Amino acid sequence: MHLSTFVPRPFASVFLLLITSTYGHVVRRQTPPATGNVTFVPCPAIDPFQPQDAALGLQCANFSVPIVHDQPGGEQVQLGLVKMPAKGQRIGNLFINPGGPGAPASTQILNFATGGLPIGQAMANSFDIIAMDPRGVGMSAPSRCDEKIGNEPSEFEVTTEVGLQQQIDYNQKLGASCKALMGTLFDNMDTIAVAKDMERVRAAIGDEPMSYFGQSYGTQLGAQYAQLFPSKVRAMALDGILQHTGDYASNVLIQTKSLDAAIQEFFNRCEKNTTDCGAQGAQMRQLWANIVDKAATGTLQAPGCDDTTQTGCFKNVSTQDLLGTARGLIESPSGQKRLARILTLSGTGNASFADFFAPGLLSGNVFSDSSSFSIGNVQCQDGHFVDATLAPSPVGQVQELAAMTRNATVTPGMGEFFRRTVGCTGWPVKITNPRKALDVTGTQNPVLLVHTTFDPATSPEYAKGMLKEIQGSVLLVRDGLGHTSYFNAGQTAAAMDAYLVNLTMPAVGTVLAS
Repeated sequence: MHLSTFVPRPFASVFLLLITSTYGHVVRRQTPPATGNVTFVPCPAIDPFQPQDAALGLQCANFSVPIVHDQPGGEQVQLGLVKMPAKGQRIGNLFINPGGPGAPASTQILNFATGGLPIGQAMANSFDIIAMDPRGVGMSAPSRCDEKIGNEPSEFEVTTEVGLQQQIDYNQKLGASCKALMGTLFDNMDTIAVAKDMERVRAAIGDEPMSYFGQSYGTQLGAQYAQLFPSKVRAMALDGILQHTGDYASNVLIQTKSLDAAIQEFFNRCEKNTTDCGAQGAQMRQLWANIVDKAATGTLQAPGCDDTTQTGCFKNVSTQDLLGTARGLIESPSGQKRLARILTLSGTGNASFADFFAPGLLSGNVFSDSSSFSIGNVQCQDGHFVDATLAPSPVGQVQELAAMTRNATVTPGMGEFFRRTVGCTGWPVKITNPRKALDVTGTQNPVLLVHTTFDPATSPEYAKGMLKEIQGSVLLVRDGLGHTSYFNAGQTAAAMDAYLVNLTMPAVGTVLAS
């Protein structure tokens, strides 16, 4: 999931009695947390809420869980929960996760309540929607690292010995600062821990069957929850599938090919439809190639940025920055139109187009910065490391990956996707949730998987793979471009609503146009 317009470079590649005005934090105590009787109260005006949001009727609570689930009497972490009560005849609770990892569920539920994101009327009527910010994110003990280190330039030429060592040194330095500020929590943020948190919350707020809606990384979270607690699952809709299996090198290649196919589909659509892409629609492919060429020489500059927090963004724009921003924009129809406008602007000689691709600096806001810090930490603990069997030396591994991704793509710049593989090199954690195929059986009802034919973020291959890992699941395909389908508010969203509310499963092999 694309977290923001300016993505900071470090990872570009209940308490039960009272809600206070502080975020959830690490609680050091030696007694297990109580379960049940979680008290929800009107949400206070703390991030992501503003004073005027009180009229929305959202309710908040905090709930403490063990940092290490095998040590229930040890240190606890306080999770932030938000509830949007059902507007009609209630079925139960529906947990949501928007992805990331690192995207706050609290922000998504706020957008549901304000109308910033569409939610089906049947869903809003039938469920208490529950947003649990994962540990280390948003309202749940937000991840903290040294902001000054986080805002240092952190993109190096990792295909060389010198550049890779610079990257490793930077990753070690930033990671050490996070660990110093976060303590035990830093080493305990993998997806298994979050799934176990979710189960404790489910039991504590009524012990009702689990209904779950997850998107992007949220599909991995949901699938791993179902692996651990299949008998608790009433319904689970997973939108934009992320599979957690296979070595990381092969996964990078799969994702690179999917991204390349998606942006090629974007160009193809622009060439056929100038309504969405403007009068220069037929030129999108060439306009993109032009700016990639400029970035590759190191001369693409964002005039609205000056490498300081005053502008909030770095001036130099790399090929990796272009790739990351374009990937995020083509995830949605509105983003696709925006990318077309930006590329059109690039062809006019107006240098301000580069501002849209410039990587962001950390803002100093603990809530929002936690998304930038947590995404890499979770991915590293989930095994996003280069496969050591690729080559005998670290730089050899990176060079091999670079050759693989560059040879597998036709779009200028897309082959640089390999650079995201170095984010965990030198990061001071262990792989605690290694990649392996799931074998989910025994859910109360079949699981619904949803995917698009052209997805820039998660490959359709993942959806096919997950279909084999979750026994009895059904794959619904949207024939289109983008990452996830629910917020398009089309036929596919309606099918997800019908499944979650009424347990109406689409027929096997269903393909929808919207």
